[in-house]
Amino acid sequence: LPQIYQETSEVFVAQMLNLDALGGIAFDKGCYTGQEVIARAHYRGRVKRRLQRFVSQQPMPSYVIGAVGTLDDGRTFKVVDAVQRDDGRCEWLAVAALAGGTNSDDDKLEPAPNDTVAAQSLPLPYALPD
Repeated sequence: LPQIYQETSEVFVAQMLNLDALGGIAFDKGCYTGQEVIARAHYRGRVKRRLQRFVSQQPMPSYVIGAVGTLDDGRTFKVVDAVQRDDGRCEWLAVAALAGGTNSDDDKLEPAPNDTVAAQSLPLPYALPD
């Protein structure tokens, strides 16, 4: 489950954190905060960015929560949570465009220059909706 910290509060909609895939959103419920945006994303279109799991290919310091970076395929990401592995590599959950996708103009993520990381995508323990 994604955990929200001060650095990531009010940054993502529920679907970006895969809460729909986890059964954490009731689309048939009455009014709740953010319902209109969440329902629009569900009924009218696809979410362009999703929570994904990555591991660096080389040892590196762990990302801080809320950090913005660039994958070696050009996609930008925002870190939701990260840990340092015993082998020195960093493993993290981040919201990024899906593999094969591209950054969109509305991403508004500005990574630091030369902050590109070679990373491998790791599977999530659940399936994402189409």
